[in-house]
Amino acid sequence: MLFRSKRLDLYQSDEALTLPPVPMPALNTLGIGGGNGEWDKDRIDDLLVWAQAFAPNLDSFAICNHDRATAQLFVEALSECAHHNKLENLLLIDCDLVEDDAERLLFGLQDEFPNLKTLSLCRNKIESIDSIGHAAGIAAKARKEGNNQVSTTLKRLNLSENPFFANLKDSKSSDHAAAMSLLDSFERLCWLGHSKETDTPTAELEYKTKLTLI
Repeated sequence: MLFRSKRLDLYQSDEALTLPPVPMPALNTLGIGGGNGEWDKDRIDDLLVWAQAFAPNLDSFAICNHDRATAQLFVEALSECAHHNKLENLLLIDCDLVEDDAERLLFGLQDEFPNLKTLSLCRNKIESIDSIGHAAGIAAKARKEGNNQVSTTLKRLNLSENPFFANLKDSKSSDHAAAMSLLDSFERLCWLGHSKETDTPTAELEYKTKLTLI
């Protein structure tokens, strides 16, 4: 069964957890939740060494319910491991991340995760995206001048369930302007986390995302 497994979730396990030394060529998603012991750099590195050896086709990581420092350790380790070029989906959910973390991730994708298509930062503590919008404006200008500095593969950015997200319903808010700048700078970005279950986008944001799909 492990040989055919496409997803492996490590939730509510203890620090003595030992991953099986069994090839898992079908595995493409690894979920690591809080409540399963402390994760320091050595433990994370050991996990990624196992993944490199036994799950060569892994392209998605879901890091959930960790503290901010642990989430940062995971991102740093992932950016340095052999899988960083293969990574297509990175979910950092409910990890106490703030605007600085989101900005660092978004504008480091080109170098750290060059093939990333989906980045989820939902249920974090992002109070505003003003500084992200400012950086996106600079990146959009550079892109128009033929000097692209951001990811050309990112399609989906889930920012829902953060404190600022409701501001995107107000077309006059600074966060709404920042979101528009994001869509201008990331040429393939077509989703920011809006859904019928969260908050529907303004007409301007919806139009902008649909333009990307054309």
